[in-house]
Amino acid sequence: MKYFTKEWYETRQNADLHHLLMVSKRAESFSEDYYQTLYKKQEKVWLKQHEDLLNVIFEDITPDEFAAKYGKSGEQSHAEFEANKNKYYHVRGIMLQDCIEGERVFCLEQAKSFFRQIIESNTEYLKAELPKRILKKVADIRVLALNRAAESIKQEIAYYNEEKVRPTQLAEEAYRKEHQESFKNETTPYYYDISCFHDSMVISCQRKDADFFITICGMYADDGQLIFRNCTVQKQDQPLEGTYWKDQEIYKTKEGYNVHVLFYNPDTRQRIDFIVNATDIAFEKHKK
Repeated sequence: MKYFTKEWYETRQNADLHHLLMVSKRAESFSEDYYQTLYKKQEKVWLKQHEDLLNVIFEDITPDEFAAKYGKSGEQSHAEFEANKNKYYHVRGIMLQDCIEGERVFCLEQAKSFFRQIIESNTEYLKAELPKRILKKVADIRVLALNRAAESIKQEIAYYNEEKVRPTQLAEEAYRKEHQESFKNETTPYYYDISCFHDSMVISCQRKDADFFITICGMYADDGQLIFRNCTVQKQDQPLEGTYWKDQEIYKTKEGYNVHVLFYNPDTRQRIDFIVNATDIAFEKHKK
């Protein structure tokens, strides 16, 4: 990625810390009693939410909608019907497996331990993320990890985040200008709009002759195959199967298009750069 880099994405994801903070007068000075009271109150709420979540049945929140989404076998060829069916239940199987592999029996002590780990992780994150000039003014970092702050501290963190995110905004503006300049001589629609694939899941990738196919399960887009014609892969950090589409850049070239995509792997929590050159970009929507 030229503009929407891994660092750009990380900054964007972590630039809203101040929005989570609630102002508290008691956070202005150190108080063990306030910390313990606040911790127990939030722990109680979290334990109830965690227990309720474990009681949710997968089918209740993710009903089988294959028939409604793809119709009956007589409405399409047998091959198309089976391909759609296999893809749909493959994705559903992944979601179900994630649900099964998670803890399904509520254990109070384990849940309390997990909540404690979350707060400890938040505390370490704040120590690493915030500058020392702000940290030295925080009366109790543990209270800040529970999203309570003095008004002055919240204002300083908000200003710090605004300063931190400004370069990412400049990068976005720079990309828009370069993108527009790249396509200034185009007078007709030139390629399939890949921006619609944000948060879509990659089911599979396959090269067929000179073309590169990415099978997409859309979050905001249709399910189908994205096709890069006469494709040359310039960069691919890791396999794309099971990753999620996060952002993209596209530029006009003499031969066609230069495409950059940033994917996210939820299993490894890593961002993946994918850069290709192609003479054309097309999308074949799965038939219903």
